Amino acid sequence: MEPRDLVLAFVQQMTELATELTNALSMTTGGNDLRSVVAAVRQKQLPREGGIPGGLRYRVHGAGCWIKTPDGVEIDADLGPGPFLLKFDAWRIRLYADSIGEEAVTDQEISEALRDLADQGLISRFPSSFPWYTFTAQKDDHQEALN
Repeated sequence: MEPRDLVLAFVQQMTELATELTNALSMTTGGNDLRSVVAAVRQKQLPREGGIPGGLRYRVHGAGCWIKTPDGVEIDADLGPGPFLLKFDAWRIRLYADSIGEEAVTDQEISEALRDLADQGLISRFPSSFPWYTFTAQKDDHQEALN
């Protein structure tokens, strides 16, 4: 898989899995984004690690959440400053790549693809001294550009 396609696949899968998880837990969390899941864990309404029907697993950490599908696909994202806004970096893309058998893509290629996609406006750079990127994890016109 080309590095650009890998990053776009990660963003799409991140959006889909975050939506699936939050929809399944919405009766407990009272929300409809990953922020509500993290808040419910902090308020001890949900366990830090768990699963939902269908086999999706999650683990809340610090400022984000790791999600794993029954077939081993792993996604990890941190919460951005607003609703539906998720942050990620090259390390999180690497985790995803390794989980889908795309180990041949180098870390440098991933970083370059992130920069190129940000330059194209498909993802956004997050203002920080660390190279974070963001994407709004909500179905809208911007997400349709990924398809």
